[in-house]
Amino acid sequence: MISTSTEENDPDGPDDLGPTMLARWSLADRSFVWRSQLDQPAGDVVPFAGDFLALYDHPRLYDGATGDLIAAWPDLPTGHAEGPIVSARSFSGPRRVAVDEIRRRFAVTDGERTTVVDLG
Repeated sequence: MISTSTEENDPDGPDDLGPTMLARWSLADRSFVWRSQLDQPAGDVVPFAGDFLALYDHPRLYDGATGDLIAAWPDLPTGHAEGPIVSARSFSGPRRVAVDEIRRRFAVTDGERTTVVDLG
């Protein structure tokens, strides 16, 4: 399971996530497989063929096994939603995203144009 944090707090212990952290949690072992400090929030996180896309500001592809950044598309804006739960804040994004895991590609639309990223 992939987890993120956007809270402005100090972690209470080694098992807590600090601000803008990304982590993979093992349900079987009840511990983190890895944790990574990001330069910006992950935003919405979408599974992608064993890896995952973080969609805050622009798509970033992370390795699901290690958390390492594989690729980023800074010229493809996806909005600034910090996660899927909006609550009292106004909704600002992300743009609509479609994933084709079999062909290793994804598409992002802003409502006017659609861009397909093919990782072949």
